Amino acid sequence: IRQEEKVIGTLSERMRSGSGGEHRAPLYVIAGAALAAAYGKGEGLQGGLGVIMLDEFGDKIDSQNARATTDYLRSLGLQLVLAAPDTAQGTLTGVLDSYVELFRDGPLLQMERHVVTADGRELLASDQFELHPELLEREIERIKAQRTAEETIKGEPGPRISA
Repeated sequence: IRQEEKVIGTLSERMRSGSGGEHRAPLYVIAGAALAAAYGKGEGLQGGLGVIMLDEFGDKIDSQNARATTDYLRSLGLQLVLAAPDTAQGTLTGVLDSYVELFRDGPLLQMERHVVTADGRELLASDQFELHPELLEREIERIKAQRTAEETIKGEPGPRISA
């Protein structure tokens, strides 16, 4: 696994430990790279059909892995069709252009299409530490200030927090 021409990990390392999403993300990357090659696509080549369908995509994947995976697959020129449980809606909405909700009541099936605007995606991403590290820095400073105030009141040092 490379980031900015530097090796940051290997597939075997990722497969040994981690959550279900951390296990699946590398497999999605491999499948996407293989499909992009089969479609004759590469990074930055957006023309032509290039569909990748992933079932249960939102199951056990966190927002950081979902974003990294979908960004990479899109960079290959692939159009994503994702099937996910409704419990994954909060994780996935920020990386989607639109989604379709399906409701079944016996023999009846209802479909509702929802468009996620650029402003909506920006709002959904606005509190994610991996995209906005300044939020984490501010939170660390807030906790440090709170601890300092508590120490001053009690007159004893508390546990140290480092950034």
